[in-house]
Amino acid sequence: MRRPEGSVWWIAALAIVALVCLSRGFEIEPVRDGLDPSYTYAMNHAAAQRLAWGHDFVSSHGPYGFYLSTLDMADLPLRKLILALILAGGAGLAATLLVWRETGLPLWLRVVSLVLLVYAFTIQVVEYQVLSLLVLVLLLAMREPSAGGLAAFGLAGLLAGFCLLIKFSLGFGGLLTVAIACLPTGRLWLKASRVVIAGAGAVIGLLGGWLLYRGTPDGLRDFLSTGWDMARSYSSAMSLELPNSDISLLLYLVWLMLLVGWVVSWRARRPLVSLTVFAMPLFVAWKHSVVRQDAHAEILVLFGLFTMLVLLLDAAVLERWSRSLPVVALLTALLATPWYLLPAEELERVRVAGEGACSTGPLEDSLIQPFRLCGLRSLASWRNPDTMRKRLQAEADAELRHEVLPASTRARIGSASVDIYPWEISYVPANRLVWANRPMPASFNAYTASLDRMNAAFFESDRRPAYLLWHALPWYTSAVGRVPLLSIDGRYLLWDEPRTLRSILDRYDPVEMSPTLLLLQTRSDRRFRGEEPLGRQVVDWNTWVETPATTGVLLAHASIKPRAVGRAMRTLFRESAIYVRLRFPSGQELRFRIVPDSAASGFWVSPFAVTFDELPRLLVRGEGHKVVAIRFESARGAGFYEPIDLTWSQLLFANAAGNVAAR
Repeated sequence: MRRPEGSVWWIAALAIVALVCLSRGFEIEPVRDGLDPSYTYAMNHAAAQRLAWGHDFVSSHGPYGFYLSTLDMADLPLRKLILALILAGGAGLAATLLVWRETGLPLWLRVVSLVLLVYAFTIQVVEYQVLSLLVLVLLLAMREPSAGGLAAFGLAGLLAGFCLLIKFSLGFGGLLTVAIACLPTGRLWLKASRVVIAGAGAVIGLLGGWLLYRGTPDGLRDFLSTGWDMARSYSSAMSLELPNSDISLLLYLVWLMLLVGWVVSWRARRPLVSLTVFAMPLFVAWKHSVVRQDAHAEILVLFGLFTMLVLLLDAAVLERWSRSLPVVALLTALLATPWYLLPAEELERVRVAGEGACSTGPLEDSLIQPFRLCGLRSLASWRNPDTMRKRLQAEADAELRHEVLPASTRARIGSASVDIYPWEISYVPANRLVWANRPMPASFNAYTASLDRMNAAFFESDRRPAYLLWHALPWYTSAVGRVPLLSIDGRYLLWDEPRTLRSILDRYDPVEMSPTLLLLQTRSDRRFRGEEPLGRQVVDWNTWVETPATTGVLLAHASIKPRAVGRAMRTLFRESAIYVRLRFPSGQELRFRIVPDSAASGFWVSPFAVTFDELPRLLVRGEGHKVVAIRFESARGAGFYEPIDLTWSQLLFANAAGNVAAR
């Protein structure tokens, strides 16, 4: 590697100090209520208790995922501080070496380029700061054909391997980024050397991080298996299309094509190498932004800015700096437009959720956030850890006050174990409950058959909790007593994880009921005595199918298989939502979204509970609305999927008192 100038270390030190002061990566958060904060609590709890990831706890994040959102649990704040300092130090050093090696540039231009890189790094969401550091290290490695460049490839591999333990999709994208960067330039022996050294680094990063967490390699395979399962099915389960999403998609594609065309027009090798390094990270950001086209749009905008500012450095080296500035301004406007095409209610939701100087908020807040010195503010609170903890606890108590259970309910539960369904885990800290968590602690995330089986096995085992606290969803509780039995994105709650739902209903009885809460207690015997097949048929899309007669609970096992074009859409873009429409004897129809990868597990059809207050009668007496026909709907079903292989079965109650009374 080219020997750095003596002054570069002082410049790197200044860059690191700037990153420490500007970054929001040092913040410790209070416990809050809500869907995402509850998931954060679960992830931090699992890391603090050092649960077996992939077995006792399953998440799209890994055992170091707490770094992205850290609560005051055990030694997690200290671990957060160490990781944040390493990230800031690595990014400051890599950015400085990348810029300062260009000795042909005037001093002022190097200073401006470094300032822009530091700024672009700090505006990224925390997980993309990690990915941005990987990109900087790889760019440095690509610029150096010497032994120093090989060492940088090893470091990049180590970082990518460790990223798997932060978030699986992030680490997998990082590994592919390193693999792609190893191949485009250099002789065959150099490419082979890069692959070997980067691969060794990846193994060290992954295995070393796992050993540091667990102390043994046991369980790593389970973690990788469940991580892959969640990553591959995320698109089909969690896709979300909002108004103007097609326009936004078109703008993203136009931005990408213009970006590539702009770089290719230079007819120079250097920017093509940079674009090669950015190819996979941009694809990862693209997927995050187009699968759920809501606030995730900000991810591609911010990472796209980082990409263009790195390419501006290449433009400066090629003496195209001044000519490139108008192009970057145009591309930035094009890239940011999809954010402002989001519905007004979505922008307002993000604004409210992002209230606070250093919270993630609207795009314009993210762009000015570095100037609020979030890192310096967060580090200042470390001067008195006891005061910081008291402040965090006071904020948590205020946030969770409305989730304190009635005294009678708390007395009934006592010190017995409890789990929360479907996902509002914040009831645990709000009431100091003893939490016995199922592997996947949020119903909407158990969106594959294997994840569903893991949760179902938990409730079938001796590890199941004595109580299950089932809550209505807060955003549906305005009509108290008639709260829809819904999940996220228009899903029907009892279809989120079909096997798990049957295990819960089989093993628990309701003992307390309020308009928004249902307390279940484990029972000694089973509610159901078995499942019987009722027939099989192949069903076309958008076609009504009559339900068979049954004396028990009617289940539908739907095998939904994508054609080749559907699989390509899942990989490159996203899958459109799939719905099941239900028809009742009155002629009334209801439509709910269903997750294709778990539909074959047997989703509950009849008797049907529409609202939360109907759930106890369904549990105790098998009473509910009769469903006479169903229809599978998808705007692209015929072209993207095979006809549906539908198998009917019935779930029989163990005693006559539990016979179905569908109405």
